[in-house]
Amino acid sequence: MNGQVYQLIFTSAPSGLDQGASGFCTVARSPELPEEVVSHLEERSRYENWTGTRPRVHRFHQLVYKGRTLYVITRIGFSGTDYSHRANHIAHHLVFDGNPAGFSLSPATILLYWTGWREHYRGQPAWLDPFPANQILTEMRRVQALLPAKHWEAMTQSPESAAAWLEHSSQSDKPMFLITDKTDTQLILRAYGESSALVPPPMAWDIAFTTFLQECDVEIPLHWIGGLSGSFVDVQADRLRVQREHLSSKFSLKARSPLMKSMVSGGKLFVVN
Repeated sequence: MNGQVYQLIFTSAPSGLDQGASGFCTVARSPELPEEVVSHLEERSRYENWTGTRPRVHRFHQLVYKGRTLYVITRIGFSGTDYSHRANHIAHHLVFDGNPAGFSLSPATILLYWTGWREHYRGQPAWLDPFPANQILTEMRRVQALLPAKHWEAMTQSPESAAAWLEHSSQSDKPMFLITDKTDTQLILRAYGESSALVPPPMAWDIAFTTFLQECDVEIPLHWIGGLSGSFVDVQADRLRVQREHLSSKFSLKARSPLMKSMVSGGKLFVVN
């Protein structure tokens, strides 16, 4: 993995990095981030605490800045109460500036296993040094094998669902919607991770996704859109006239590729005679 990684942390605090800032604001970031990128990330740091369920948002998307593509991995979640004793949330963004051909991990894997995600921010506002992208590898907790697709199998009764999800998304010019009746969006993230493992790692950086769609995200071009049944994700699916697939036994897509079917079951990608 090559390139640099920049960070931005957004939460409610008595003071932020900008002079006079308080309440929900940026409390820490890498100084190398351009102001236009900072504004984009702050706009994408909102949190819709849907009906008190407090789902976590895992999101990945690309951002083009002055002809250069940046890769943004975001984690947003409930963060207890703030300094004024009101409900708080924290948005932690990683911005990758580099060639994805050198990335050996998928965005979903980083969201699942990187140990640096912040649950709270209690300190003073701070500037954060960038770090080499390959440092992510050394900061990952033990990564579990994503194939065979045991999570898809547990949720839908078929590991081939992982291949079906990937195949149909590659053939569709509209986003794919994956819904869960549970309140844990980690279930959707794990499904994304297993499907992403079916392609070479750099290709996974072309698949923008979220595990919990919020209204503030509708302007982001997303390929895989997740959410909880009854939340805004249903509204958006109806608006786009796109079929919703359920991460359950109701999942209806079928895999066609024999190679993909072999991979999701733990078969070898190449056979050498």
